[in-house]
Amino acid sequence: MQQLIELYKQHFGTAPLKAETLAKAGSNRVYVRFAGSGGTVIGVVGQSEEENRQFVYLAGHFRSKGLPFPEVYAVSGDGMRYLQQDLGSRSLYQALEKGRTAGAQYSEEEIALIRRTLCLLPHIQVEGAEGLDFSRCLAPRRFDTQAALFDLHYFKYCFLKTTDLPYDELLLEEDFRKLAADLVACGKGHAGFLYRDFQARNVMLAPDGEPWFIDFQGGMQGPLQYDVASFLWQASARYPQTLREALIEDYLEELAKITSVDRAAFRKGLSLFVLFRMLQVLGAYGLRGYFERKKYFLDSIPSAIQSLRRQLLDGVCAPYPYLQQTLQELADLPQFNTPGQAGEQPCGKGLEEHKNLVVRVFSFSYKKGIPQDESGNGGGYVFDCRSTHNPGRYEPYKKLTGRDEAVIKFLEDDGEILVFLDSVYRLAGSTVAFTQPSISPSISIKSSASRCASATASRASAACCRRQGNKIHFKKYTMENNISKYQFTVEPFSEDFRGSLSWGTLGNLLLRCASLSAGTFGFGYEQVVQRRLAWVLSRLIIDVPAMPRTGEQFEIQTWVKSVYRQFTDRHYAIMRPDGTPYGYAVSTWALINIDTRQPVDLSQMPDDLLWQSIVPERARSPHRAPNPPATANARTPGGTHGGIYRPRHQRTR
Repeated sequence: MQQLIELYKQHFGTAPLKAETLAKAGSNRVYVRFAGSGGTVIGVVGQSEEENRQFVYLAGHFRSKGLPFPEVYAVSGDGMRYLQQDLGSRSLYQALEKGRTAGAQYSEEEIALIRRTLCLLPHIQVEGAEGLDFSRCLAPRRFDTQAALFDLHYFKYCFLKTTDLPYDELLLEEDFRKLAADLVACGKGHAGFLYRDFQARNVMLAPDGEPWFIDFQGGMQGPLQYDVASFLWQASARYPQTLREALIEDYLEELAKITSVDRAAFRKGLSLFVLFRMLQVLGAYGLRGYFERKKYFLDSIPSAIQSLRRQLLDGVCAPYPYLQQTLQELADLPQFNTPGQAGEQPCGKGLEEHKNLVVRVFSFSYKKGIPQDESGNGGGYVFDCRSTHNPGRYEPYKKLTGRDEAVIKFLEDDGEILVFLDSVYRLAGSTVAFTQPSISPSISIKSSASRCASATASRASAACCRRQGNKIHFKKYTMENNISKYQFTVEPFSEDFRGSLSWGTLGNLLLRCASLSAGTFGFGYEQVVQRRLAWVLSRLIIDVPAMPRTGEQFEIQTWVKSVYRQFTDRHYAIMRPDGTPYGYAVSTWALINIDTRQPVDLSQMPDDLLWQSIVPERARSPHRAPNPPATANARTPGGTHGGIYRPRHQRTR
C-alpha cells in the first residue's frame, strides 16, 4: 500500500486524501481506489511484472485506436505497480442483475447494453489487431493447437480429475487433439485480437452508460469466434437462445462493416468454441473453487454444468465420441444433480428458450417417504422397483451401486429390469410425444429404494431424454416387400463397458421397431388401444454373436413371419452396412382385451391387416420361430433356456 501511495505522490505531487482497498474478484491483483484533489484513480499491485507490462502496452495501443480502454497514468520502476483510470464500480454484469435474477428475462434497456458492448467487439478484434505487436503478448502469443490443448488440459487436470471420474487418458487425448485442430482451423483467414476473457464482469460502465474494457492482458492472436462464445455463453448470464441469435446477427452485421465474413463458416466454428469455452471455464472454476476455495467459483459450477448439458444435447460434441461420453458421465455425476444447488434454476423456470427435455431422477426409500417435487410442475412419475430382482440381496453386490459394471451385468443378464424399463420408456415417452417442444417440457422421474435398480432407472430417463421422439436414434426408415428397415448409429450413451451396443439398448430398439412397423400397417399400439386392445410380449429370442461397436452403423429389419390363432411371430435381422448380419431375433406376441385381460382371436383383426403384413419366406431367416405357448402368460419351468427370454412382467408394443 505504501509503495502505491508513493507512486501516487510522484505522479500527482500530493498524497491521496483517501485510500480504499477494493474487494478481490477472480485475480490475485490488489486494487486500491485513491481519492485526491484531482479526482479518483485506481492503484494496482500485480503479481507478475510481465503481465503488468502487457496490460500497460495493450491499454496504450487500444486507446490509440480510439477504443474505450483505461488510461495508465504511471508505472513503478520495478513494473509491479501502476495507476490507471478509474472506470467506476458498476460492471455490465451488475447492470444486468435484474434480468438475470428474473430468469433471464432481460429488459429492453439491458438488451441495449448487451448489444452495445458486443458491437464494440469486432472493432477490438479487427481494428485493434492492426499494428499490434503480437510478439509482445504473453505466451502463448497465438491460438494454435498447443494453446488449445493447454486449455483442454486445464479442464482435465483442474476439474475433471477432481471428480474421480474414471476415463481412458489416451482416448480422451485423441479427441482433444481432433477438437484442437478443428478450433485452430476456424482462425484461418480470419484471425484478430483474441481477448480471451470477454465477459460481462470485465466490462465497466461509465457514468454515461458507455462500456469500457478491463482485464485484457491475456490476449493473443486468434479466431474471432472465441470471444463471441465467451460473452454470449457466459454460464451465469443464461441469455435466452433467441436473444443470442439476434446478438450474433448484430455482431456479424458490425463485423461486415469492417471486413468480409463467411457467416455460415463463422457459425459452424462458433458452436465448437462454445463447447471449448465451457471446458475452459470449468477448468477455471475448478482451480479457483476446488483448490483456492473461492465461493463465487464454487457457486458458479452448477450453471456451467447445466450449460454443458445443453451443448451435449445439441450434438456439438458428436464428432468426438469419447469426449462426448466422458462429458455426459461428468454431467450425470450425483454432485452435479442435487436439487437446490446454488446457481441452479428450478426445472421448467427460466428455460423457455430451450427445446430440450429436462429429466431429473431421484432415488428414495419408501420407508422414508416419496421425495418432495421441486420442479414447479406438480410432480412427475413414481416407479416402484421393488418387484424386480435386486442384486443388493446378495453378498457380492451389497457394497456396490447401479453404476458398477458387475451390477449392470447382473441386471441385464437377469432381464427383469429391462421389462420394467420398457414400461418406463413408454409411459415417459408418451409425455414426450404429447408435449410440444416449443414449451420445453419438464418431467421428474423418481425411482424406488433399490440403489441398483434406481441407477438403472436413471439410465432409462436419460435415454428417454436423449431420444427426444427418436430424432437421434432413427436415422432412416424404408419399407421393402413388407419388411420395415430402420437405421441406427451406436451412440456412446448406448454402449456397455466393452464399448459395444448394450443388450438392454438392443432389446429396446427391437421392440421399438416392432411398434413402429406395426403402426405402419395399421395394427400398432395406438390403433389397437382405440379398440380397448393391447399387444403383449410373450417371449423374445436374441441371437447376436458380435454386437456393433460405438460409432458403427447398423440396420434393424423386421417383419411378421406367421400368425396363429392367439399368437403372432415377428422376426428381426440386425445387419451391417455391407449387408452381412450381426445376428437375428424373434419375438412372439399376443393380443389381449384390456378390460377382460383375456387373449383375443387374431382372426378377428379388422381388414386382415395382420395377415397382409406377413412375409412367409425370407432368405436369411434367423431360425425356426418358437412354438406358440398355450397361454399368453405361460412360462417354461427352469426360466431362461436356449436363448429364449421369458419376462416375468408383460410387455406391450
